[in-house]
Amino acid sequence: MTKKLFFFLSILGITIMPSFVFAQDSIQKIIDAAQDTTSDLTNQYGESVHQETIDVIRTPQLRITIPGLNFANVDDINKLVKSQNGEAGEKYIVIPFLGDYMVVMYRYAIIAIGILAVVSIIYSGVQWMIPGNIITKDDSSVNQAKERIARTLIGLGLAVGSYTILYAINPALTQFKNLKLLYVPAQDVNLIVMDKGTPGDFSSVSYASGVGKNRKIDNTEFDDMFKAFANCFNLDWRVLKGIAYQESRLNEGSTNKYGFKGLFQTREDFCPSYLSGYPAWSAYCKTGLHNAWINTAAGVNSIYQALEKVRAECSDKLNTFDTFTAVYIAHNSGNFGLAKTLENSNCQGWPAMRDGLEKFWKEYKKRPKNWSPGFGTRRADYARKTAQVFIDIGVVDPKNTSQNGNAQCPLNFSPEQVVPELSGKVPENINASFTCSPTFDGKSIIAIGDSITYNAESFAKQIRSNCPKINVTINARPGRPTSEMLQEANKIDFSTYDYLIILGGVNDIGNATGVRNNLTAIYQKAKEGNTKVIALTITPWKGYSTYSDKNGTNTNDINRWIRQKAPTSDGNLIDYAIDSYALLEDPSNPGAMRTLFWSHGDPLHPNATAHKLIAQTIAQQVFGGKLIK
Repeated sequence: MTKKLFFFLSILGITIMPSFVFAQDSIQKIIDAAQDTTSDLTNQYGESVHQETIDVIRTPQLRITIPGLNFANVDDINKLVKSQNGEAGEKYIVIPFLGDYMVVMYRYAIIAIGILAVVSIIYSGVQWMIPGNIITKDDSSVNQAKERIARTLIGLGLAVGSYTILYAINPALTQFKNLKLLYVPAQDVNLIVMDKGTPGDFSSVSYASGVGKNRKIDNTEFDDMFKAFANCFNLDWRVLKGIAYQESRLNEGSTNKYGFKGLFQTREDFCPSYLSGYPAWSAYCKTGLHNAWINTAAGVNSIYQALEKVRAECSDKLNTFDTFTAVYIAHNSGNFGLAKTLENSNCQGWPAMRDGLEKFWKEYKKRPKNWSPGFGTRRADYARKTAQVFIDIGVVDPKNTSQNGNAQCPLNFSPEQVVPELSGKVPENINASFTCSPTFDGKSIIAIGDSITYNAESFAKQIRSNCPKINVTINARPGRPTSEMLQEANKIDFSTYDYLIILGGVNDIGNATGVRNNLTAIYQKAKEGNTKVIALTITPWKGYSTYSDKNGTNTNDINRWIRQKAPTSDGNLIDYAIDSYALLEDPSNPGAMRTLFWSHGDPLHPNATAHKLIAQTIAQQVFGGKLIK
């Protein structure tokens, strides 16, 4: 019977396996498309991983029809995108096809087992009742039949009752979960960025993307600022706008994975060279490139340097269109790349410039790993496309200032005098190290939180590094809601800790009552262990993708309650309330975090500078801390 069962299952496998392989192949294509990020760098304009993913997300077509198996008819990626409880509302592509397939196969398996069981019982019954056994009283044959029937019934019971058994072991085992891929919506930014005065490691070439707001070319939000900066070097302000549009789609919050930031996609380590003559402005290169004014200050200087290079090398040999093209080549291939392009083309203009840039990349020893023939040509073509943008928005001569107005050059003033955001008070010693009073040596801290506390340079880790004689334990996980924080708190023996630092609530802020109840329970748990509670207000996050007016109101309500130290009839549950919201809020944009504190273009997660400020405040208010100027 074992051989027969094996034979039957083999036939079943041969019948359904091609269908499974085909369905699996469709899903694998989706995974491959999502992971194949490097191929995007060598594609022509407009091709992207996002588009490739859309192309392969199609309802699987089975080679063999299986009755009862009907996949959802999905041909739009947006129909598969679901919001999940996670890092402030992460989105995932939820792919149901494999789960649909497994459910039907499970049902067929139960039916097949039932049929086999019936056949086995009939066969055993015949063996038991045949006349030979009755006459000869052949007990061995009868016993074999009985044992087979018993085993068959046990097997049938296990198969039919498998759901109950699995559920009893672990309810999660009974769920055919859908395949889930983290989904990052495509940004309308399609530009190769290389902001470098002299080429170095050109692996930094990348497409710009970001969390901030993309704008159309006719958006006027930054026009007055561009006009003011253009007057610094007698440039047509529309040159600035055209490059900023092509670099970032006028998105001051954009960042690529290599650290190029803001409107003109400038990197922190290159920014000081552009602003070398303006120390007050260059002081913000490390922390302010997501501020439109700081980034434009660097951008206008780099554009001016490129334009002067073109004029010095080629004098008046290039027409206006070719001059525009050359200026942008400097921006996406570096000033050295521009110099070699002009040299290779002998200032002959287009198409010699395209051939000259291709030759430069072909011969350049530090070219990126993904280089292939045509690498320089594609960059030259995009520079040409950018030059056409200048023409389309009315630029005739890059030195024509007739459209600029009379705005004074911002570089003649300090950033704080002209930048609205910086008009608020910036802590004098924002990046200073600090110490804690020796009185607290040997004390212990448990820090509970989500991704902000988990951050590689979080306030908790900065307290640990600046106050090494205080023991700091961190219990944090990205995307953690306060309900999970409470679960963790219930596992902690707070009697072994002197202080609890807790920051949480943004990941489940949609349920303000739940957040408050969970935090209250955590505070109470700590107080039961005689642990002092240091509670941080939720940091400002207006501008993040999941922010809404309701969520903003909930954030303010929770923070107001924390500032009041969570009062109860028996006293306050919070010993120290640290107002991190007030520390990081943009005075010119209430509810939002100052871009000075954004982490890689992210208006939700504070950067290292912000964490240092929070850590300084905790040290000073709780642990007798002093700043080291």
